[in-house]
Amino acid sequence: MILNENNWCLLPTIYGDFRMYDAQDEGIRVLSISPIENIGDNPLLRMHSSCIASEVFGAKDCDCADQLHEAMKLIANEGRGLIIHLHQEGRGHGLSEKIKAVSVMQKENCDTAESFDRLGLKQDIRDFTKVIAMLKSLNITSVRLISNNPYKVSSLTDSNITVNTISTHPKIRTENKDYLYSKNEKLGHTLPLDISGNAKTINFYHSDQRWGEFSNFSNHAIFLDGKIWPTVEHFYQAQKFCNTEFEETIRQAETPMLAKQKAQGFLKTHAINNWIHEKEDVMYRGLEAKFSQHPDLMDLLISTRNKTLVERADSDHYWGDGKDGNGKNRLGYLLMRIRRKKLKKLQLNNMQESLKNHLSIEKSLRQLGKGDEGVVFTDEQWVYKSFYDITDEEWAFLNEKSDCFDKCNALAKIETYEIEDLRIIRYPYLDFKPLGDFEREEIISFLRFCKKNEIMFANIKPLNFIQTQSGIKLIDYGRSFIKYTNGELLNATKRAYLLWKYPTMENDVFKSFTQRINNSEEFPEIEGWRDFLNEIQAGAKKHQLQTLV
Repeated sequence: MILNENNWCLLPTIYGDFRMYDAQDEGIRVLSISPIENIGDNPLLRMHSSCIASEVFGAKDCDCADQLHEAMKLIANEGRGLIIHLHQEGRGHGLSEKIKAVSVMQKENCDTAESFDRLGLKQDIRDFTKVIAMLKSLNITSVRLISNNPYKVSSLTDSNITVNTISTHPKIRTENKDYLYSKNEKLGHTLPLDISGNAKTINFYHSDQRWGEFSNFSNHAIFLDGKIWPTVEHFYQAQKFCNTEFEETIRQAETPMLAKQKAQGFLKTHAINNWIHEKEDVMYRGLEAKFSQHPDLMDLLISTRNKTLVERADSDHYWGDGKDGNGKNRLGYLLMRIRRKKLKKLQLNNMQESLKNHLSIEKSLRQLGKGDEGVVFTDEQWVYKSFYDITDEEWAFLNEKSDCFDKCNALAKIETYEIEDLRIIRYPYLDFKPLGDFEREEIISFLRFCKKNEIMFANIKPLNFIQTQSGIKLIDYGRSFIKYTNGELLNATKRAYLLWKYPTMENDVFKSFTQRINNSEEFPEIEGWRDFLNEIQAGAKKHQLQTLV
């Protein structure tokens, strides 16, 4: 099959301008978001069989149109990909047989697989031979297939095309719920259908799907800087070009996707300064306006309580979690920060009384401080820290790893409690003595311990350590203990070196340096951090050798 690459027209959509190409076959429609000759290998691909009921007439008892639109959004967001739309109704049997099958489902109260069986039809006879020929003519040997259908995967892999799958996320409705579940159970599809709400993590991405209210693309206007912005995405993208003619052009974009595309277009010819340092503050301002100006959204956010919020964006490793789950998920963290700030106000009044009643504390409690994580009290014997919204995953991790804390000189054994909605830790109280000069081995030993036990303390700074007769001690326990990665070790080592070299540095100055560390910058104040890292790793190898012996 030969695609006519010279015969195409623009297809303006709410997701952006696609190109529709002449496939020289009336049964096949080909869309690309970019010039098809520049598609390259391993593009996003949606092989989509027609469903006139949902795509033209808006039927709600399947997910066909939903999947098509989701694929268009994914491809428009990446700026590269193909949609091959095939005239293959009823899983290849045609419209006449499909109408019979749906009628059997409705009259005999059976599912889609059973209706095909009762009519003597094979479950799926779709033919993707022409699609495969087209891909090979474009020199495409691998694709990222937007599908949950194993039949499509095998059709490609059997023709020596490498496939990685990108799941679609169905809109589950009363009309299509049974149909979706039967596709998984009877046809081997892998649709993500868990809506029980029991998971520790809430994933969101598309604004028109479950938890879509958390997306920047959700249809919630905000008022900021004297202007109404249709969505947070409009505001965020426009701030790249603040006080220029581009700002207003982006603000007036018809959809958030088009606002993003306009900004990307302007960036090709107009550079912006310091955006890497400003973008999180801009995003937070937009999100804070959104949730404060829409009380129903704030209620929804608060209802998530201790669940981890994750933007499931395969192509975004900064704001989302990326395809491999190792992305920074900064959008999720900013949402949890807003949630934490609101919960702080709601819980503050009841915390002290709940502590005294449930832990039988006889002495009076004195508040040591309050921050983003929670409120800290002491009775001069113990320190009690009550968290606002430590997530289920963070709480489980802290419980698991804290058992070994007493094996490290810089740490104390902590106890954990759950009281109604509160999560509390308790550890021995120490008189506060500001950090002064200390032996480098003390902080290196702390990081060796962390590496050995596959944890990392992500908030090394002068205010979190005190000086004692037996050495430096950590006084901040909680969400800053995270899972060990090599990247986190590098960041922690640089902070530790800065702490050792400048133990009395002002907190704001230290914070500015750690921001530069987070941005992978090198600067004179941390010039010797690699020596620290070598000592940490040498100590870890020595421990491994002793263990083997």
